[in-house]
Amino acid sequence: AAPPLPPFARSPVPTQKIVENNDAVWDDGVAPELALDYDCQHVSSTEGILSWLGGLSLFVGFYQFIKFTDPQSKNPAVNRKMNVVVDAPRTGPPAAE
Repeated sequence: AAPPLPPFARSPVPTQKIVENNDAVWDDGVAPELALDYDCQHVSSTEGILSWLGGLSLFVGFYQFIKFTDPQSKNPAVNRKMNVVVDAPRTGPPAAE
């Protein structure tokens, strides 16, 4: 049988005032780390923006393609106007007799 695993080393409780941008740190009590990861330092800002715009344009293009195919005309369900059991109530002045 293996010996029990050692418990996690907990972070010490802060004794000084917390810095203003402490909300950018994810502290679970074991291993504090930045909430925003800066792991892709090899990707330039231009490449990142182009990738983001490319992904966004993909969704816009997909939406426009779906809109172009007119999905409402292919809807087999009955619309609300045809799905009324009773006639709509009359509005306006009473009918002249």
